[in-house]
Amino acid sequence: MDRDALIALVVGREVNEQQVCHRLSSRYFVPMDQWTALKAHEQYFLRCYAASAMTSRAVLVGRSAAAVSGMWVLPSETEVVELALPSGKPPAKNLWPAGVVYRNIKVPDCDIESAGENAELRYTNGPRSAIDIARIHGHRDGVVAFDSLLRHGTLKQRREKWKEIKAALARMAGKKWIERARDAFAASTHLSESPFESLMRVILLEHGIEPELQMWIGKYRVDLLWGKVIIEVDGYMKYEDKPHDQLMEQMKRENWLKEQSYEVVRIYPSDILRDPDACIARIRQAKELADERGPVLVEASTERVY
Repeated sequence: MDRDALIALVVGREVNEQQVCHRLSSRYFVPMDQWTALKAHEQYFLRCYAASAMTSRAVLVGRSAAAVSGMWVLPSETEVVELALPSGKPPAKNLWPAGVVYRNIKVPDCDIESAGENAELRYTNGPRSAIDIARIHGHRDGVVAFDSLLRHGTLKQRREKWKEIKAALARMAGKKWIERARDAFAASTHLSESPFESLMRVILLEHGIEPELQMWIGKYRVDLLWGKVIIEVDGYMKYEDKPHDQLMEQMKRENWLKEQSYEVVRIYPSDILRDPDACIARIRQAKELADERGPVLVEASTERVY
C-alpha cells in the first residue's frame, strides 16, 4: 500500500467513538480490522505519521525518516519512532509519547522534507537520514541505508546523489559518531538489490570474505559470488506468489549453475537475522565442496555473455 493510501486510513476521535480502532495517538486512530490487515512496515509508517502530525516542530529522523520516505530499513523487534527538534535539544523524557524517542541532534531546514495534505509529515531527507542511521544504529544499518539511496536512477542521477551525500558528510564534520557514517558510506554500492543482500554483504566482509556483486554466469546473474560459491539472498520474497513454471525455471537455473561446478547457497532473510554465523558456516562449507570440483566450465563476468 502506498503512502497516500496508508494516510487515508487514519481517522479521528469521532470515528473511534463509533467503532473499534487502534490508537496511534490521542488524536489519530485506524479502524482495527484495517490495522490488523497491514504489514509490519505499514503499521510502523502510520505510527511515524501520527507522531509527526502530533507536533508542529519535531522532525522524524533516522530509521523513522527512512521508513516514511521509502528507504530500506532493517527490521527491529523493538521499533521506536525517532524524532528530533531542529534546535537539537530534546524535551524532558516524561513528555515523550509512548513508543517515541527524541534524538539529541540538530536538524537544519536544508535537511528537512515534508509531505501530506498539510505538510504534517516532516522528516529528514535521504542523505541526512542515512548518515544519522549509521551514526545512531551502526555500520550494518548505515550501509543498508546508503545502498538504498544509491540504487535508483541513471548513472548521472546516482552520481548526483553520491555528491549530495558527500556534501552532507562534509557539512556534518565534527559531529558525534560521524566517522561511523563515513565508513558506512565508503562500504556502500549501487549494485545491491535488497536490504538483506546489503546486510549479507556486510556480514561477509566482517568475516574476511569479499564477494563480487551482480556477476553474470552465462545468461544468469547472481546476487553475490565468492570464488565458485554463489550466494542468493531474499529467497522467500523471490518465490512469493510465483506460479509453478517460474519455480521450475528457478530450479533449472540452479541445476545449470551447479553443473558448471558452482555451489549455490540460498540464504533467507530470517536466516541472516536469526543466526548470521550459521550462514557464514554454510558458505564456507560450500566453498570447500566447490573447491573439490575443479575449475568452472563457464567463467563469471561483469557483463552478460550470451
